[in-house]
Amino acid sequence: MDRAGKDPIPDSLASQKPAIGFRSGTNETDEPAGNGFLEQLLGRSEDVPFFLRGSLACLSGMTTPSLHDFFWVGGEQNALHPLLVNGLLVIVNRHRKKPVHFRSKPLWQQPLYVLLRRDGTYTCACCSLEHGSLVIHPYSLDYQRPERLRNHQDAEVVGEIVTIARTP
Repeated sequence: MDRAGKDPIPDSLASQKPAIGFRSGTNETDEPAGNGFLEQLLGRSEDVPFFLRGSLACLSGMTTPSLHDFFWVGGEQNALHPLLVNGLLVIVNRHRKKPVHFRSKPLWQQPLYVLLRRDGTYTCACCSLEHGSLVIHPYSLDYQRPERLRNHQDAEVVGEIVTIARTP
């Protein structure tokens, strides 16, 4: 038992590739290089409070959030909704695929959805399903016309955004 944890990782289990995103140099600190997802996330976020580790299910309302339920929204500079400004990650309930638009509520109280377009891009916005078309309702101070997409042909709903992690 005294040798437990002291053996190196076997070559068959260890990655043969060198670490990506770090440069070696003679300076005292090795800084992350590049601007990939992980570098942006670490650069824009501060330390995550320890109590959040076990509270994702409560915050999202989902019993077991999966890694597939997380979407990175930190690279978007022109968010279609004010709640997404300075956003980093969103948790999406992939079981809620039927978008609902409440005509009696203002636009800032409407649910947000993640849409997957046929060109492979994602859009986060308020939307509704009207006569087989997905209608994206833009939230902006300037007038923008709603965008109409054919459901399951031009785009499809991934799910409803239930949690947004933002930077201050």
